[in-house]
Amino acid sequence: IRDKGSLQAMFERTRPDVVFHAAALKHLPILETFAEEAWKTNVIGTLNLLDLATKSGVQHFVNISTDKAAEPSSVLGSTKLTAEKLTSWYADQTETNCVSVRFGNVFRSRGALISILEEQIEAGGPVTLTDKDATRYFMSLGEACQRVIAAACDGDSGDVLVLDMGPPLKIREIAERMIE
Repeated sequence: IRDKGSLQAMFERTRPDVVFHAAALKHLPILETFAEEAWKTNVIGTLNLLDLATKSGVQHFVNISTDKAAEPSSVLGSTKLTAEKLTSWYADQTETNCVSVRFGNVFRSRGALISILEEQIEAGGPVTLTDKDATRYFMSLGEACQRVIAAACDGDSGDVLVLDMGPPLKIREIAERMIE
């Protein structure tokens, strides 16, 4: 998504009616070290997609965001909040229905917390937690897909939809159960 020329060729070849924008750099420790790369992908990449989608006549654009965009305290949260603002701005400026969907961790998604814990456990430890009281919201991949599709159909242009993911789960308890 950082290469606008390649994106343009893909839009010309496929002529999509709907764009589900899920491309992002999301690994917190890496992004804190390489913030410029986060900006290039999460912000400039989103801008490239929005620009091409609106110029190509896309009817629905759904930006997949994160709960870390709410009062961001990390590079990930800040760049995804900026992407949400760009999506809302394009909604106001164009005829394309542009929405953002914000949710937490998806079980079994690549590079997500559970995968990292699994790798640490399989390697024999240690299992590292930044805070013993930390909690996160989780949903299944199927739930995430259903909610993203629903956002394309039901979201009002410019909306940032914050999905109900139930109560947050304690990461420490999840790690302890996985170790058992």
